[in-house]
Amino acid sequence: MSSESNGRRWAAAPTGGLPRLAVVFEPTAVQFFDVVDAATDTWETVWLIDRSIEGLGNLPRLLARSGEVIDTTGLDPSEVKEALRERPVQGLIAFGDIVLVRAAHIAEELGLPFYSPATATRLTNKFEQRQAFRAAGIPTPRSVLLPAGVSAATCRAIVADVTFPVIVKPTVGNGSRGVYSVDDVASLVALVEAGTLARADQDVVVEEQITDSWRVDERPYADYVSVESFLSHGRASHFTLTGRMPRAEPFRETGAFQPSNVSPEEWQMAIEAAEEALAALGAEIGVFHTEVKFAPEGCRIVEVNGRLGGGRIGQIASLVTGRSLFREAGRVALGEEVDVSGSQFSAIGFYYGHQPPVGARTIVGLDGLDAVRQFPGVLEVVVNRRPGDPLWGWEEGSRGYIYSVYGKVDTYDELWAMLDRVRDTVRISYET
Repeated sequence: MSSESNGRRWAAAPTGGLPRLAVVFEPTAVQFFDVVDAATDTWETVWLIDRSIEGLGNLPRLLARSGEVIDTTGLDPSEVKEALRERPVQGLIAFGDIVLVRAAHIAEELGLPFYSPATATRLTNKFEQRQAFRAAGIPTPRSVLLPAGVSAATCRAIVADVTFPVIVKPTVGNGSRGVYSVDDVASLVALVEAGTLARADQDVVVEEQITDSWRVDERPYADYVSVESFLSHGRASHFTLTGRMPRAEPFRETGAFQPSNVSPEEWQMAIEAAEEALAALGAEIGVFHTEVKFAPEGCRIVEVNGRLGGGRIGQIASLVTGRSLFREAGRVALGEEVDVSGSQFSAIGFYYGHQPPVGARTIVGLDGLDAVRQFPGVLEVVVNRRPGDPLWGWEEGSRGYIYSVYGKVDTYDELWAMLDRVRDTVRISYET
């Protein structure tokens, strides 16, 4: 069954008496098949698409196989409400940062439980988020805002009281794209003068770096975790702490594992830090991925995202607990009371994404992945870049990984051994 009334509506799934959940679609963030599986016997999906978002292509036809698709391109929230008038939705959710604020305005117009537009802004704008933490008395690195197109002289004045080294990053963005580590004022000004930071459409945040607790070569895991939290009916519950692989330079993600291997004391500290952060952002409902760093001076919030974590965190959770975080996120959006605490882990699930070295521009050779596919515990190997493919440098962020490995093991020692074995087995050569 299909229709194209107003040119804005595709095939609709048969009505089965389930609540209808609107998903504000963002191609790089929504794991389509995970959402489809989660919806089974739980909700009917209504995909809200915007053709101005890069990467949509022919995806609406795929989406139409699992729900109704409504084109919201150019529509304001009241017009989206009108498009949904005949078949209203009972909840709304977004899985990507770039659509979160728009989703908040649509939800407000529809009277649905979601983040307020102000909270959504604080969840996606890194400078606004730091300001909220500071106002709430949460210890946070000093940060300043460099407006788009800033001059070298103005840059020097703005950062006069900032202690270097610093991290420089877009106010809105994810996946560590466009993130720089800068050692001194002269280097920062050089980036501004070169036009690297002076794009006409993007403000950037300059933030003092949080001190590391240990070096990459000292431990096989990073000194930060992410807290996976669900807030419904006025109560926060926490699914787990996700451990992280050491970052690649300068700040690229290389993987995650569940559950984390931190101590019970560190676990509690991270939970408390995450709850304080959610309160500071004015969150009353939603799903949150909060990165917490164990700095020498105590826990520090790296950032809070108002969505499920990336890097296959949702899939890892399902693999080792049998619980779908996508389903639980949808239930929160539908206004149900959700408690994700107390999940039982049958193993340690992991995801590893191998990042190219800084300066590599082209892959020349890639061998050994077929052998990795045969390792006990490895469930999937994905090739993201092949020989001959250009590399856009570390500026591409975490999405520029060469290959990824996904699976599970029984102990942390087995996990570290697995990662060493993978890296020893896979041979990559580059042109720089």
